[in-house]
Amino acid sequence: MDISSYFAPHGRLRRTHYFAAGFILNVLMSVAQVTENLLIILLSLALLWPLAMIGIQRAHDIGHGMTAPVIGLALAFIGGALREFESTNALGALMLIPALIISLWLLFSKPDPGPNQYGPNPREPELAYNE
Repeated sequence: MDISSYFAPHGRLRRTHYFAAGFILNVLMSVAQVTENLLIILLSLALLWPLAMIGIQRAHDIGHGMTAPVIGLALAFIGGALREFESTNALGALMLIPALIISLWLLFSKPDPGPNQYGPNPREPELAYNE
């Protein structure tokens, strides 16, 4: 799988690729959140797009559309922003719980066997070339 596929909302993504790419992107975003450099903050905002795309592709792998990953990412982003304000710290933390549940669901759900409406199974690349 080439890196350009992490920037497109179509296709399917294996669990291992979802975990690895998500881990790397989340580490980069965490580093950006502890710094106050404007360039780093802009970088973290730029990382939202590939983070959303890998969530959508993983949802496609288990036969679902893009709604759950987008909602999970929105809740995580809003919850993280709310946690920056002391008066809404608890609300921000509560918003992170459904985002975590969605991420875990995407990580541990078994993929659809064979091709589905979103494309061929990424574990069976030879099928992609035969269709």
